[in-house]
Amino acid sequence: MRVTLSTGICLCAIFFATCRDVSINNNSGDVETPPCVDCPIDFALIDYEPAWSPDGNTIAYIHGDTSLEKTGIYFMSSDGSNSRMFFSSTTANSPEWSPDGKWIAFEMKANVYKIRSDGDSLIQLTTQGRNYYPSWSRDGENISYDSNLLNSVGGYNIWVMGKNGDHKRMVVAGRMSNLFNSGNMLYIGFHAEIYRSDINNGIATKQLTFLNQTNIYTSDSRFPKYSPDGTKIAFSAQPDGGFFQICAIDSDGSNFRQLTNTQGYSFAWSPNGDYIVYTDSRGVNGRLWMMNRDGSNKRQITFK
Repeated sequence: MRVTLSTGICLCAIFFATCRDVSINNNSGDVETPPCVDCPIDFALIDYEPAWSPDGNTIAYIHGDTSLEKTGIYFMSSDGSNSRMFFSSTTANSPEWSPDGKWIAFEMKANVYKIRSDGDSLIQLTTQGRNYYPSWSRDGENISYDSNLLNSVGGYNIWVMGKNGDHKRMVVAGRMSNLFNSGNMLYIGFHAEIYRSDINNGIATKQLTFLNQTNIYTSDSRFPKYSPDGTKIAFSAQPDGGFFQICAIDSDGSNFRQLTNTQGYSFAWSPNGDYIVYTDSRGVNGRLWMMNRDGSNKRQITFK
């Protein structure tokens, strides 16, 4: 995936592992706290795809750096302090904590892996096809992921496997899934809208967003994630056909609201559901920020 900033400088594919071009430009407004004005602007530096640990103490994220040796999965305290490298890799993406906090699932070189959160026991879970975006079920027994395996035209479908890589099965045509439990799943489906499906009874599918209500394709939704209590769904989208923002709906698809105005891409809920950590994807920033679940009190938490 090529991500082009407003300067025309491109973040290389080592930082992202999807297959779509996304243009991210500067915007204004929604500035409770200013960007990192004291930091040098370097468009090869970015923090993205945060994941909050179940105990609320740690945030994992991907740090892309001008130095390949400094690129990989990082940990930091939930207030942004004590940032440190956890796993060095220029191709690692999409870290996700297991519900018991003992494992991190992630994608590397188009396969899904898991590693203990203490850094021990790296285990490869997929070996065929190209595989991205792992997501744990709330009971920790299953992992959903995107795969082009068995797709005759090279597209992607959502697969589910057991936590140890067993019992792999394709469940629905779509991308970027989020398992709430072993049956209820969010995903991006037709026209890049958000759908909910009971994967144990595949006919029970409901479309939740309608951002592309005409034949003109103007919006792209990504990363749908249930709030911890299951009552809200946050996601990245282009609500007006412009830049990606963090948005939210109720779990039945009602009450759409846009939470950011300065651009927002990947994100994670806090375990108590009170906060959202996200990437401010403006070309002048690219750092992790935190806000209340209603979009208030935005503040930057990574700076280098």
